[in-house]
Amino acid sequence: KYQPAVNQVELSFWNPQPELLKWSKENGLLLETYPPLGSNQQVGKSLSVKDIACKLGITPAQVIISWSVQRGTIVLLKSVTPSRIVENLKIFETPPEDFEMLEKAAASHPPQRVVNPSAGWKLPFDVFDGQ
Repeated sequence: KYQPAVNQVELSFWNPQPELLKWSKENGLLLETYPPLGSNQQVGKSLSVKDIACKLGITPAQVIISWSVQRGTIVLLKSVTPSRIVENLKIFETPPEDFEMLEKAAASHPPQRVVNPSAGWKLPFDVFDGQ
């Protein structure tokens, strides 16, 4: 009866879900990314992200956040470090050629999930098996 306005999903550079993003845009549904930076171990590991960060004089996290915003998603960030919170609010328009490079780089690897509730829910199986 009522269409939702926003769907919060695991969406990041390492799990970009282009089909879901396309479908959501076509159907007037906003996607909220969580966690937009993937995991602490992933930020800055992509050579494309590091190269663009160096070129633009910003951090790899700012590159990923800016890319996420340019994709048309809502970015839900989390940090306990005041300086990082301020830094993460500074987004930049990525030049079109860099945005396309990021799109291709994100799609060039298998999706990597970082949020998996299976263990926390004490399930005897992985909810994402077979995907």
